[in-house]
Amino acid sequence: MKYAIIFYAIFSTIGSDDTTEVISWGLTFSNYQQCEQFYNKNSKNLINGVEQYAQNTYNNPLHLTELGCAHAVSNFDLAIPGNNQNPAKVSRRVPHFTASNI
Repeated sequence: MKYAIIFYAIFSTIGSDDTTEVISWGLTFSNYQQCEQFYNKNSKNLINGVEQYAQNTYNNPLHLTELGCAHAVSNFDLAIPGNNQNPAKVSRRVPHFTASNI
C-alpha cells in the first residue's frame, strides 16, 4: 500500500449529468499544505493542463468542474491488466478550483 496527497480533477460531460474523476500519481505531496502551495503557484498552468489532458484523452466534450488535493491510498498489486478492481481509494478531497470560480 502506498499513500500520498495527490491532485484530482472532476470533469462533467457537456450536455449530461455524467462526471469523470481523474487522479494523478505523477505528482505527489507529503501533506495538504505542500499541495495547496504548489496549486497556488501554478494554478493557471494546472487548470490549462488538465483541460488539455481531458480534450486529448476523452472523446466527449468535457468541462472541468473541480480541481484540488486529496488523500489517496493505492494497492498497486491490484493494478494489473484484466483486474476490474480500482487500485486507488481517494478521500478527503479539498477543492481549490470549482466551476463557480470561472
